[in-house]
Amino acid sequence: MSLKVPQWSLERPHITKSYLHPQFKHQEKSRSRPFRAVPDEEKERVVCEDLLNALLGFEGQYITTNMQGSSGKVAFKVDPDIDKPLADLIERHLPLCSYHVFISQYVAKYSRYEWGLVAQAFAAAVDAVLKEYMILIGKLEDQVRTQDAFSLQKLWYHLQPAAHNMHTLYSICRQADALTTVGGGMLQLLYQTSTELGGDAQTKALIDFLLEKATAPYFEMLEMWLYQGCINDPRGEFLIEEQPHYKKEHMATEYAANYWEQRYIVRSEMFPAFLHPYSKKILMTGKYLNVIRECGQDVLSPYKDKIEYMHHHREYGAKIDQAYDFARQQLLHLILEEEHLLLRFASLKHYFFLDRGDFFVHLINTAEEELVKTADDISLHKLEHLLEHAIRTSTTVQDQFHTDVSCELQANSLPNSLRRITSKT
Repeated sequence: MSLKVPQWSLERPHITKSYLHPQFKHQEKSRSRPFRAVPDEEKERVVCEDLLNALLGFEGQYITTNMQGSSGKVAFKVDPDIDKPLADLIERHLPLCSYHVFISQYVAKYSRYEWGLVAQAFAAAVDAVLKEYMILIGKLEDQVRTQDAFSLQKLWYHLQPAAHNMHTLYSICRQADALTTVGGGMLQLLYQTSTELGGDAQTKALIDFLLEKATAPYFEMLEMWLYQGCINDPRGEFLIEEQPHYKKEHMATEYAANYWEQRYIVRSEMFPAFLHPYSKKILMTGKYLNVIRECGQDVLSPYKDKIEYMHHHREYGAKIDQAYDFARQQLLHLILEEEHLLLRFASLKHYFFLDRGDFFVHLINTAEEELVKTADDISLHKLEHLLEHAIRTSTTVQDQFHTDVSCELQANSLPNSLRRITSKT
């Protein structure tokens, strides 16, 4: 079942600032008056009001938009009638106007379900920063209307912290959009940016906030893998990929089956750098739990704990180590204590290394008439009955697993079978 975005969401351009695109853009509005007709004492206030509109992505009377080439990037331009000193001050603000439009469109695009949970969480975090920016613009608008002495220079001063954050957001969103980065790749991009700009406290705080929010759905998938051995990844964002075409039933007929090696593999492009030190333990923890589950047992980890992004990775590294140790111990308990692996090896020794070879001598003597026949003429039912009789009348009857021994006819000779096995290893 596939979900579709309602058509009306694409036909209402003001929701996503698509109204700035030429196909939605209205005809140029008639101005109430040219800028040269505005009294000198009102010019700066009029420009401030127009600029506040532009800072929220709206065209004004004297600051309008201009599409730049096929990229569709929205740029703002100043009315040529505006005095040069004022125009220069306005030009400082215009990149911030373009940043806001691009980031808003990015949020609208990547909030859609098809981009996955990590992209949606990141878009929601970016949207939260945008809301803080819009609140700031609202406060500045109130000051413009209530303070006669409010100037463009003062506006620029109040916008400095927000401008820094908006530039960082724009850089990240532009790079993510260009690479169509999603899932673990998005987290890697954020982490890489954080390490490159780590010396800037304001930028680091912003990116840490984005990482904390964007990693939330990713770490939920990680928790399910570490504590249950399950993957819930409908959009292919997680660092472990399940390959369902590898089935455990193949192991019954194919001695070289790659089920345990290839059923779950690592997606290197979805593996953020802050998890690289734990890559092997993460993979093996889920695999161990899968072995237990495939044996028909439920696994409930007593150490289940919420994993969150932290700047000091040792804290969630300790949780990964704890989950790995638990899964490893449970698997060892299953195969050594419940499934009696060592006793099974001892049982194999009886039949394949003939440390109790009297059953084999008895089988050869009683089954000679059947064994000299061609394979098509041998009665497998009779041969199994003779094998069971040979075991019951020999010392191997003391083996607690003797009832699991059976026989079958192979199309290949023993030397050929051994050659096939060695060629696969």
